[in-house]
Formats: sequence, structure tokens, C-alpha cells
Amino acid sequence: MAIGRGGSKPGGGGKRDSGGKPGAAKAPQVLIANPDNEPWHALPGSDAVRAERLDEAKTSALRASAEPLFEKEVAAWEAQKALTETGDDRYMQQVLRSGTLADKVAAMTLLVLESPVHRLATLDKLLATAKSGKHTAKMAIESLKDFFGGAGGLPGARRLAPLASRPPLSESPP
Repeated sequence: MAIGRGGSKPGGGGKRDSGGKPGAAKAPQVLIANPDNEPWHALPGSDAVRAERLDEAKTSALRASAEPLFEKEVAAWEAQKALTETGDDRYMQQVLRSGTLADKVAAMTLLVLESPVHRLATLDKLLATAKSGKHTAKMAIESLKDFFGGAGGLPGARRLAPLASRPPLSESPP
């Protein structure tokens, strides 16, 4: 058996593009799907609020039960994204590893714009970058301003609802 120039071995752990081939790996189902690329705040149920706020204990319990679900959702989204990885995606990861500071800020912004709900960790990194050195902070703040002021950032016509004011999922509109 011949081994190619890349040194790959049979059964190697490299990523494969499923390309719809039979027997290809399947990613877990993503719950927060957005095939129409609508802003996160335009998705069904995102503007629903309850009449009375939850108390602090209930809000803490709700947050604690939601965190593992959110982590599972992000992992499922990343697995699905990995199955359809393009050259642009690989280039973005390369820029984040070894690009210039300006390129890293731009790459983080583009990644967050792709899916703000699933890229909160990248948004946190971008926010942390805004707190660093003067020149770095200026680039990051400019990028954050464009993100939050744009269509994918914050809703323009309403205020954000805190977790304590969100209705239970069973009451959310479809």
C-alpha cells in the first residue's frame, strides 16, 4: 500500500468533507438553526417577555440548567460547521492563529457575524481585545461598534430582555 506525499495513513484522523456521501459522519442536530441568515433578534420567540419577573433563585436555577444546553448547542453547531468546512473557514482559523492584530480583529468580527449566538466565546475575545493596548483597543472598539450597530448586533426597535423576564420555552411563539 502506498502512502501519499501528505503522509496520510489509512484510518487517519483527518477531517472529511461529507459532501452528502453515504456513510459520512453526521453532526448532532442544531436547535437554533438560521438558514435564512436572519439576525438572532429576529428569530421566532426572541422578543417575547413575561408579565412578571422571576426571582433571583429561579433565575439562577434557570441559568444553571441552560448553560449545559447552550454548550451542547454550540458543540452541535461547531460539529455541523466542521462537516461543511471551506477554504475560507480554514483561512480564518489560520489568521486567528498567526495573523496580524488587525487581521485577527477582522477575522473575529466576521466569525461573530456568522452566528452571534454560537460565537459568544469569540465575541468575548473581541471584547477583551477592546480592553487591551490603545491601538488594539481602538481597532476592536471600531469593529464592535460596527457589529452592535449593524443588523446582526443589537435589535434597533426594542430593548434587550433580561433572563428573568423571558417566558418559559413552552409559552414562546413557534
